Amino acid sequence: TIQVLVTATDAAGNTDVHTVVLTAKDVTDPVLTADADQDVDINTTAGCTVTIPDVMGSASDNCAVTITQSPAVAASVMTSHNDTIQVLVTATDAAGNTDVHTVVLTAKDVTNPVLNAELDQNLDINTTTGCTVSIPDVMGSATDNCTVTITQSPMVAASVMTSHNDTIQVLVIATDLAGNADTST
Repeated sequence: TIQVLVTATDAAGNTDVHTVVLTAKDVTDPVLTADADQDVDINTTAGCTVTIPDVMGSASDNCAVTITQSPAVAASVMTSHNDTIQVLVTATDAAGNTDVHTVVLTAKDVTNPVLNAELDQNLDINTTTGCTVSIPDVMGSATDNCTVTITQSPMVAASVMTSHNDTIQVLVIATDLAGNADTST
């Protein structure tokens, strides 16, 4: 507050004095320039999560200004490929005036699964069904930062015509929900 002393004096020297109190009010909102919407890679080691980046950007105001965001910088958020995460960015000055923006983060799974298919095998020909072999499960295992599915072709238990020392190629594919894949034959 500012106190202003106002004095009125006439020609005879008589005075009247009053104090006027002025209270400064900040009514100007800050101007926030938050970062643009962006893609963020899903973590390779922390499961299907993203680490929230700093998207606060900058702000200007006629007085001091503070910028915050929610979720906070470095927070870990569970997600999956192409999910969106809304980050609320707020600029607040000392008077409580605000400017708020939302930054949209789009999660991207760019990590291929790692497939560990079974090793090559020798199979006995089934003579009762006419020179065929039954395809075993050679899918093995796979790891990924998110969910992974393993398939093989020909399928497990498929009956394939063959002859002595023929080679049968079995294609094994580990695929995650984002379409990233690792293959083995």
